[in-house]
Amino acid sequence: MTSDARQAIRLLREGALGLSIDPNKIGITGFSAGGNLALNVLFHEGVEKETQANFAGLFYPWFRQDDYVTAIERDYSNIPPIFIMNAADDQITPSYRCIEFYGKLLKAKVKKTELHILNQGSHGFDLGEGRGVSTPMRKESFVKWMVDVGF
Repeated sequence: MTSDARQAIRLLREGALGLSIDPNKIGITGFSAGGNLALNVLFHEGVEKETQANFAGLFYPWFRQDDYVTAIERDYSNIPPIFIMNAADDQITPSYRCIEFYGKLLKAKVKKTELHILNQGSHGFDLGEGRGVSTPMRKESFVKWMVDVGF
């Protein structure tokens, strides 16, 4: 699946002119296991430039052990801006993993990275229905972050 995601980025970049998109503003987002896929795309060793995302959105991502710590330490200069969001009451993908990951990014001085931990929302945010007032604002927060960092 990681190679499929990288191929999608490559195809978007190659067809950017015909799609009227900027080839330097192609990102990847992922939710839960999809967040893990996005992490694999970002941090896989030897990623070719044409398959590298320019930004990432990670929503209640699933982290496997500490496999991204080494990648952050190996070459933090190529890490694109990352938006991370989770809920404090998520029992499936605990928010402390997002906090740890964000801390590693800060320590490596990765720029334009942002972390949001919502008070409630559980895993999947249930599309923001009945999960508090701030949970439905998650989409708007991500879009506003993208504007803030130049996308």
